[in-house]
Amino acid sequence: MLVAAMATCAVAQTEMTAGVMRGKDYGVTYMLPKTQLTLTLTATHHVFTPGELCQYAERYLHLTDVSATSAEHWTLDNAALSSHGVPDRSQIYFVKLKDKSVAPLMELTQDGVMRSINLPRGTQRISGAQTDTAPRTTDEHIDARPFLTEEMLSASSRAKLAELVAREIYTIRDSRNAILRGEADNMPKDGQQLKLMLDALAQQEAAYMQMFRGWRSTRTVTTQLSITPREMNGEVVARFSQRLG
Repeated sequence: MLVAAMATCAVAQTEMTAGVMRGKDYGVTYMLPKTQLTLTLTATHHVFTPGELCQYAERYLHLTDVSATSAEHWTLDNAALSSHGVPDRSQIYFVKLKDKSVAPLMELTQDGVMRSINLPRGTQRISGAQTDTAPRTTDEHIDARPFLTEEMLSASSRAKLAELVAREIYTIRDSRNAILRGEADNMPKDGQQLKLMLDALAQQEAAYMQMFRGWRSTRTVTTQLSITPREMNGEVVARFSQRLG
């Protein structure tokens, strides 16, 4: 078993790695690194959800590019290949030291690979870049239910609901235009209040429009594959599918 302990030289104020015993000898046991390749693939899952009133988009809003079919697909955004060292357990060595030596010696990684020799504390060391593998998600969906009026909620049919929502969209646009022209009955008192009013109208309109247009959501994932270099003849490391990712 390889053991590495960290100690500090009180005189030199440097970092050192104390060794282990091998028989009667005192020293440091370490391993040499071997090269390993890491293939990092970043892909995004795209999902389209049609709006519940999509079939009425052309009739009431004159929109001709609205899809009534849900869809999903994957895109491969990036592929990167990097190399780094991992412990080579066939290359283990022992450095004999003088007994009770306090001189700055060797620093090992947690897995026993030699990291530095006689480096002062605080010296920067180059390390491999780390990739964030946590999924990143975006969702354009805005719940329109809080904006529905009593008349909309009690609509007798989906066609009637679509008519009422479309009418409200036009009312919102008229209100925004009146505010921008300074013709609204209740004009905002300052720029901050103007911004709040316009943002609220924009969010409400966007929620209503999604009931016709639908919305999109994405989820970006990063996958890392470790490859040990060797002679590879036609071997497949990874496959990508637009349907399955």
